[in-house]
Amino acid sequence: MERLQDFYIFTLPFFVLGNILLAQPQKQYCQYIFIVLNMMLVLHALYEIRVLIGVVQFMRAIGGVEHEPVNWNDYLNENILGMVGRIVLPFLFLVKYFRANIWVSVMVYFLVLKKYTTMGSQPQEIFFVMAYGTSVFAIVYALFWLFKLFPSLQKTN
Repeated sequence: MERLQDFYIFTLPFFVLGNILLAQPQKQYCQYIFIVLNMMLVLHALYEIRVLIGVVQFMRAIGGVEHEPVNWNDYLNENILGMVGRIVLPFLFLVKYFRANIWVSVMVYFLVLKKYTTMGSQPQEIFFVMAYGTSVFAIVYALFWLFKLFPSLQKTN
C-alpha cells in the first residue's frame, strides 16, 4: 500500500490533462480513471492511519510515552500538519461531488507530491510500482463498475 502514492503521482497528471484537453468520449474515460485514482488515495490514507496506530502501539509497548502534560505547540509544525492533511483530505473523495472535482484532485496531488521522495537508484522499482498500482487500480475500477458508481452509469428513474 505504501507505493500507491507513487502510482498516483506518476499517473494522475496524464488523466487530469486528458479530462481537460480531450473530446467528449475520451474525456469521460479520463474522468473515470482519475476518479478511481482518487479513491486509491483513500486506500493509501487508510494504510497511513494503520501505520500511525502501529507506531503508537509500539511506543506504548516500549514505554516511550511519558505521562507529562503535552505542549501541542512543540509538535504542531509543517511536517505534522502536512501529514494530517495527507491523511484527512483524501477522505473528501468519499463524497460524490469531490470525487470528480479536478481542483480538489490537483490540491491533494500537490500535497502528496510535497511528501514524495525519489524511489532510489533501482530502475526495476518503477516497474514494480506500476505493476502493483495497475493491479490495485483494476480492482477498484471493477468495484466502481460493478456498483455503478461512475457518474454516467447510474440509473435515472
